[in-house]
Amino acid sequence: MAVDRVEVSFQLHHYEDGQPFIALAFTRDGAPVNAGGRLFTFDLNADTPRLEAETIVHLLRRKLTHFVMTTPESPPPPEGEG
Repeated sequence: MAVDRVEVSFQLHHYEDGQPFIALAFTRDGAPVNAGGRLFTFDLNADTPRLEAETIVHLLRRKLTHFVMTTPESPPPPEGEG
C-alpha cells in the first residue's frame, strides 16, 4: 500500500450566505502541499454560532495532527491475462 502523510491544519471560513465551514490546509515540513486543485472542507449547520464554530476548529487543531491517504496497490492480473 502507498501511504501519503501530511500535516493538517483547520481554518474557519464562511460561504457568501454566511454558513460556516472548516477548510483543511495541508503542509509538509512547513511548506504548503498542492492539493491538485481540490479543497477539503467540513460544512457546519447554518445555525452554528461563531463561538461554537471557533471552538470546533480549536479542538481539531489541538487533537488532529496529520491527514493520511492510503492507496491500495493494484492486485496482479490473474494468470493468463496481461
